[in-house]
Amino acid sequence: MRYRRVAIYHVPSGAFHSAGSSWLGWDNRAGRALDQPMGSVGKTIKPPKYGFHATIKAPFRLNDGCHIDTLITATQSLCASLSAVDIGTLRLKRIGGFLAIVPQSSSEEL
Repeated sequence: MRYRRVAIYHVPSGAFHSAGSSWLGWDNRAGRALDQPMGSVGKTIKPPKYGFHATIKAPFRLNDGCHIDTLITATQSLCASLSAVDIGTLRLKRIGGFLAIVPQSSSEEL
């Protein structure tokens, strides 16, 4: 399969994933729509295709000659070499046409 664009995302697990998925009305781990507990007040027009996630690297195109498997291997290697960082308190922020959960303050470690 040829990919036109790729991105690097983190999909949380546990209660954080469940709450975010319910809020958006889409479970990206299961690939299915969910009922939204807030009803029409919090209803999204359609479930976002990416679901609840953290963008590590926004969508980009691979250079000619680069293969998706090479990117996956390099990303896995990088992740294995990095330590976790504490990003502190999170807040909700509007970025363009969507809402994002972002760190309350900047993090040099991040």
